[in-house]
Amino acid sequence: MAHDITYIASIDYHLRQYKTPYRSTVALIDFLKRKLDVTRIRRVLDLGCGGGANIHWLSQEFPTWEFAGVDFDPAAIDVCRQNHPNTELHCADIFKMNQMFPRSFFDLVLSIQVIETAPFDLYSFLDVALPLTKADLVLTSLFSEEYFEQETIRRDLKNNETCVYKIDSLKRLEDYAQRKDVALIWEEIKIDQDLPKPKPLTLSTYTVTTADGERLQISPYMLMPWYAVHLKKR
Repeated sequence: MAHDITYIASIDYHLRQYKTPYRSTVALIDFLKRKLDVTRIRRVLDLGCGGGANIHWLSQEFPTWEFAGVDFDPAAIDVCRQNHPNTELHCADIFKMNQMFPRSFFDLVLSIQVIETAPFDLYSFLDVALPLTKADLVLTSLFSEEYFEQETIRRDLKNNETCVYKIDSLKRLEDYAQRKDVALIWEEIKIDQDLPKPKPLTLSTYTVTTADGERLQISPYMLMPWYAVHLKKR
């Protein structure tokens, strides 16, 4: 799936993430510690780095990692440069990455909450991102666990903004991984604390708890089935 609607996060959204790590960021760090040999990782590329808040929290947790970041939004890259003056950063189209970095240059490629609103499909992205890593690619996005996909157009009638949210199929991703001969593991991102429903309602994610104690993540108009996905070259 591809579309011509591009989501651009506000500067406040980027800056807010520096104050306290989102629970999704905490869950991602836990996933990396459990699923990867983090001691052998040195070079890390964050594709869709935004304002760099994830680089901020990851670098605190993994101080030996060397980061590079790419994002198409110049305002976000400016925020990232202000907070990470010694990090290699590019404001660029990710489909031109082969002009910036050689194949297998990075030990780990990350894409954190990017694919679900990106103006390109997951598999076009993976075809570009996978060659850049020696071994590991980890992304977080919205997924279903079967052969179901969804593309939803969100219209903010107050602010006259339009955004697309995509939910990709993990079964289809398994088929892709098999064709590419890469190992695939995935895990639902479970938030470890309640997130209050904002009043008045905003686009912030909040949680509701089911009768069996499971927390469901919700935006104002849809469930948010977040997953962490790890593709590992054999």
